[in-house]
Amino acid sequence: MTHNKKHFPRDFQRAVNLALDSKLDDHARRQINKRLSESPERVVWDQMQNVDRLLESEPALQAPPDFALKVMGAIAAGKMPEPVRAMQQRTDLRAVIGILVAVALLLPAVLLTLLFTHQLLTDPVLLNALIGQVSLVVNTGIRAITSMFQGFVKGDTLMVLSFFVSLTLTIVTWTWMSRYFTSKRQQVVYRIPVQAA
Repeated sequence: MTHNKKHFPRDFQRAVNLALDSKLDDHARRQINKRLSESPERVVWDQMQNVDRLLESEPALQAPPDFALKVMGAIAAGKMPEPVRAMQQRTDLRAVIGILVAVALLLPAVLLTLLFTHQLLTDPVLLNALIGQVSLVVNTGIRAITSMFQGFVKGDTLMVLSFFVSLTLTIVTWTWMSRYFTSKRQQVVYRIPVQAA
């Protein structure tokens, strides 16, 4: 754990780091606590302990199996990782352009929908026509569902077969789509700058 060197002298700094890493015996830890309780740096010490506790509470990430091998190879070769800023800026620019294009394409549709909704809500004849159409669609759907259930009850094999085929196709399609899109996630790339001594 590193901290700002202006707060502690060098020898005390080492003891503080050992205390944060729980590598001091009880006597040395009590001496540090006593010295810090009389010092204005007590606030810094409390903040350092809070940060240390927060970092220790985070779960450890599993590194890829070849991570150590790649790091040691990069150290031996003396290579430094390439900066990824240019790719990130390009991706950010693409995202901004995509959002602007989506807004430009959707804005007329949203405005027309708002105008239609306003006209619909202010004109009672249109509102009654819309309610009539919605009730017709709902009634047609209810009739279709009841006829499907009547076909099941009567044992209509064509109805049962078409239902199970469409259900199977729907499940297969959704399963394929979920696997396809989850497999497209990019693998996390660890970039650790290593400086040769």
